[in-house]
Formats: sequence, structure tokens, C-alpha cells
Amino acid sequence: MARIRRLDTSVSNRIAAGEVVQRPSSALKEVLENSLDAGSTQISVSVKDGGHKVLLVQDNGHGIACEDLAILCERHTTSKLVRFEDLEDMHTLGFRGEALSSISFVAHLTVTTMTEHDKHAWKVTYNQGKMEDDGPKPCAGVLGTTILVEDLFYNVPTRRKALKSPSEEYGRILDVISKYAVLKHGVSFTCKKQGQNKPDLQSLGRGTRLDAIRAIFGTQTAKSMVEFDGTMEMGENDKTDASCRYEGYISNANYVGKKTNFLLYINERMVECSPMKRAIENIYSAVLPKASKPFVVLVLSLPPSHVDVNLHPTKREVGFLHQDELIEEICKRLEASLFVSNDTRIFRSAMRDAQIDTMLGVNPSQLAAGNEEVDALGNSSPTAQLEVSTQRAKAGGDHKLVRTDARIPLGSLDKFIKRPKRLASSITLEVDPSSTPVEVQDEEVQVDQHANLSRAVRQKPNPSQPSELSSVQELLCEVNKNSHKGLLEVLRNHTYVGMADGSLALVQHQTKLYLLDMETLSRDMMYQQVLRRFEHFNKIQFSIPAPLKELLLLGLDEEEEKGNWSTEDGSKVELANLSVKILLEKAAMLAEYFGIDIDSQGNLLAIPMVIDEYVPDWFNLPSFVLSIVRDVDWKEEKTCFQSVARCIAEFYRVSTRGVSLPTGSTEALSPLCRNEEEFLWTMQHVLFPAMRAFLLPPCGRERDGSVVQVACLEKLYKIFERC
Repeated sequence: MARIRRLDTSVSNRIAAGEVVQRPSSALKEVLENSLDAGSTQISVSVKDGGHKVLLVQDNGHGIACEDLAILCERHTTSKLVRFEDLEDMHTLGFRGEALSSISFVAHLTVTTMTEHDKHAWKVTYNQGKMEDDGPKPCAGVLGTTILVEDLFYNVPTRRKALKSPSEEYGRILDVISKYAVLKHGVSFTCKKQGQNKPDLQSLGRGTRLDAIRAIFGTQTAKSMVEFDGTMEMGENDKTDASCRYEGYISNANYVGKKTNFLLYINERMVECSPMKRAIENIYSAVLPKASKPFVVLVLSLPPSHVDVNLHPTKREVGFLHQDELIEEICKRLEASLFVSNDTRIFRSAMRDAQIDTMLGVNPSQLAAGNEEVDALGNSSPTAQLEVSTQRAKAGGDHKLVRTDARIPLGSLDKFIKRPKRLASSITLEVDPSSTPVEVQDEEVQVDQHANLSRAVRQKPNPSQPSELSSVQELLCEVNKNSHKGLLEVLRNHTYVGMADGSLALVQHQTKLYLLDMETLSRDMMYQQVLRRFEHFNKIQFSIPAPLKELLLLGLDEEEEKGNWSTEDGSKVELANLSVKILLEKAAMLAEYFGIDIDSQGNLLAIPMVIDEYVPDWFNLPSFVLSIVRDVDWKEEKTCFQSVARCIAEFYRVSTRGVSLPTGSTEALSPLCRNEEEFLWTMQHVLFPAMRAFLLPPCGRERDGSVVQVACLEKLYKIFERC
């Protein structure tokens, strides 16, 4: 029989740390609460690998006295509590003195702090709750405290393996900061990945709570918010003031969310309350469609003696008196505010494509019903009916009536279509320079991702500030001046019909049908995108480095097949070695300006992401590498940038070379081959939305066969009238 024994202190401390610090976001929560308790008005968070590697929090609070640093990370050391009775009148977020101690037992912790009375900052490192032997070191710094957490769970491998991917953990971190930014709307919060300049989250640090919601969750969410407040007397038997005040914002019935967003704050403390959340969801279930969820921000002010803050290890939940009565009162007030805000609710259904109506068996004469405005009781709007009935008259007859709407996003029928699987390849996609590459694997994309991808491409803008280099600005000016306004109108407001043959696509604009040469137009778009994203490229990174010499030899083999190279031009190996030398000399410039990464061993590591969600035809990679050496004029800056941009555009243009899969055993197929379904899907949902947003068609494309009108509705009516 095993004997009962006392655990070693280090073991018990690490066990206790596991309760407090469950993942990077929980460690961040504890540090943020300390910063807020210190009176900070600016808090900056920097993250690497989802907080696994680095979690850096910097504030401008009152700092920590040098004399207190020796016991800072010992368990149950705090400046916020003296007696147990103080818990009944707690006004700070932290009180146990366990946060930094727990972090120091499962990570490497460094604290840099400076008070207003210090002439310099103090820096100290902690391990297992103890200060390192060398003690605090003087260093340069500013007023406030900087907490650096490195290698979280380095000594708890099971917990480390249980963590989600860096991107998912980073999302949890953003969620924690977002909720505190709404609570403390007078504090400026910023959060970014380490190494990136633009923050992923930034709050104003001024204005109202609604301004904070607008800055964090977007303008559309803020527009759907309805303010409500109230007070409640909670009993006569309590010795303390038993009044409760509540306020907040609730979403009206026009808000559409995929999951319930319930932000609950009790006495300035972010907590959860499952019974209250369920009660609120029940109210909204009678108002919202089944798939829609509400957004609620609720701030409760209760007497401190009525709240038990010492209920949960991570302080995620609190106990409070008169919970059932309070929930009932708040739900009544919320329900009243919700129904009042929905008195003027209007539904609008989008105009449908005539082709879709035919597929779904809808009579074209019923199109008017699809454009009616309907109120909350289901009554049609007379004004809307009148407008629909006069559409044909305004158009000038059926032969001029346009039944499609270019504003309807591409992919609206994707909920009925299963996207083809992407074939595995030897590349990885790096969304931003600081993210960890993730291998592209076979996977089925979810339905909502189908319908939103084309819209997402349009919503990812180019850098707001183009390159400051005068040569790049001159090239961009030439692109703007040389654009054709008529073709721009067609491309901006077209309706995609489909691919006709190879790289030829059909689009509709008004009553005309056009045939587009996507090979030429995509080359123009890629060239312009290279200039716009100059120095600001995201990257497509190879998981296995590609040797430049082998790529160049493959490119020379292709040139030989085309008759552009012979043995008289020299040895292929010598030409390849010379080309590698040239590329190594220009590697720094190519990496900085164009996102083409080459290591010192002559391997190609990454190429630029010119269009989001688009990957070029890898069969053209050898020719691309060869063209960088052969076709670029390295002597003059403007000509150099222009020629490199054209080489990249030629590589990224639409190509059908690898689309038709060869016959035979599937085991013999190259992983770089693309099937026809994936090619067509990419054209419709990636390239056409990008072209609609970014392409400025050059003058001359209306004459060289790149854009050809193939049909006109008015002329077709005349032909059929003669029959």
C-alpha cells in the first residue's frame, strides 16, 4: 500500500500553475489584469507562434518598486489584499498573487519595470518562482512594466502538445484583448505578431464603449447595437446597499452572427455566466432566424459584498447574490429594448440571375416578387412593387432589360457545390512574414468558406502606401494614365458566365456578352499588382528548398526544345552556374523588393504572393527563374524593376499547361498537375474577383483581341423578330 507523503514544493507549484495558466491566452489574461490594476492607459502585446515562443506585454502603469522584485514571483505575494475580509470589498482584478508565480514555473519569465521615482529601469529574470542569482540589473526603460514570457510549457510537454495551432492560439489571444478593450474603452490596446509592423488589433483608448465596439468588431456590428440600461433593488434584508445597476448594448434583429457573442462584466471584471447566456439566447430565438446568433455587451455594477470573486482558479466565474432575480430583471429589460428596436425592421432579398431562376424552376415573371421590400409582418411594400413593375418601361423594353446583377458576390451557389480537393504539393503558404508555414494538404473546404472566398479576395486591399521609390511611382503613374475607361467599366461591373475554351472566358456586361483572353489580362493584372505590392509582399514558401541550378537546367532544356538554344551557345552547366552566381549577387534586392528568397547555397526558398489565394502554374517555374537572369536589365533602376515585374507577371499569368491530366495510372501523375475542376473554380472565385478589384486594362486591349464582344441582346431580338 502506498504511503501518503508530502509533495515537493516544486511539484506542487507546477501543479498549481497548471490550473492558472492553461494556454497562452490565459497567461495573457493574468498579465493584462495586472497592467490594468497598475493604472495603465496604454498596453501593447506582441506574440510569436501563438504565444508558445514569445508573449510580450508592455504597459505604462505605475511600475514595480525595486525592493519588491525579490518576492514578485513567489506564490501569494500581492499588493491588493491584506486580510481575508478584504475579499468582500475587492476593487482590483487580481488579488491572489499567483499569476506571475504560476507563469514562472512553466515558462522563462523576464520583468523590466520602472516607477516614477526611479532614474532608470530594472530588469530581472525568474525561474521556478525565484529571482535569478544576479538579481535586478539597471537598464534603460520607460515608465511602466514589460513582461516577457518565453517558451511557455517548455517543462510540461503534455500541455504543450495539447495546445492548438499557433493561428488558433493567436485567435484566442485576440479574443481576450478584444473583450478587455470593450470593458476598458479608455485604455489603448494594440496586438500584433512579432516582426510585423501593422497591428492585428488596435483600440482607440478614448470615446465611448460603442466606439470601442466599432473599432474592434467593425462598423456593421456597431450599427446594429441598441443601448439599454436600468437599475434594480435586490432586497431589504442586506446590510449593504443592495441596488444594482446594469447597462450595455444588444444587437437588433438585423445583426447576423454565426455564434453568440456575450461579453459579461461584473464590477469591471470579465466573467462568464452560463444561466444568463442561455436566458438571453432564448429571447433572441424568437426574433432571429435559426442560424443567426446575437451580440450582447452587459456591464453589471453590484455591491462588492454581494460578489464572491474567489470562486474559480482563473477567476473566469464569480458568484453573486440574487442571481435568478437579477437574470429575470435583465432579460425583461433586454426583451423590451429588443422588440422596440425592431418596429421598423425591413427585409430585402437580392435580385437573382435569370439563369439561376431557370435552374431552380422559377418563372421569370415572378422576378418582381424577388425584389419586393417586406416588413416584419410579411406585407409587401407598395413602393417596391411599383418600382419592379416599371423596370421594363425604364429599360426601354424586354430587349434592353438586364436580369443579372454584378453586385451579387461570386460563389452564391457554392452552398450547392462541393469544391474539388486541392492536390498536395511541396509548397507551404505563409500568410504573413511572421507566421509559421503550414503545409498544404488535401482537405475539404467548408461551405461557408466557398461562398465567402471570392468576397474575401476583394476585401484584402493592397498596401495603403505604395513604395516611396520614385521609379516605382513613375511606373504606377504610367499604368494609371494608360488605362482604358470603357474596358474598366466592363471589368468592374461584369457578371461571370463561365470559361469558354482554354484561357478564354465569357462575361456579361449590361446587355452585351464579351469574350476575354484571360492569359493576356491576367498578365496585365499581375504586373500591376507587383508594382502595388512592391516591398510589401506576403510569400509562398517552399517546404523543400528548390535548387536554382536544377531549375535553370530544366529551363534551358525547354529553350532547347523551342529552338532557342543550341550547343554553340555554350555548356548548359556553365550557363546555369553563371546564372546562379548572378542571382546570388542580386538575392538581397530580390528578397527586399519582390519577396523572392534565395539562400546562400543557391536554393530558392520563397516566391511572392501576388494575388491572395492564388498559386501560379509550377510547370513555368524553371522558365521564370531563367527569365530573371536573361530578361532583366540590372543596370538602370526603373528598367530593372519593370523587367522583374514583367517576369513575375509572365510566371503568374493564367496558364492551362498543367490542367489536362494525362491518361494512365493515377500513381504516375505529377503532384503539380491541376485538374480541370480546380482550375475552373480558381478562375471564378479567385482570379475574376481579383480582376474586378485590381485590374486597370491598358489601352489597346480593345483592339488586340483581348476583349471581344460576341453578342448583343438588342441585335439578337432583331434577328429573332425576323424569324
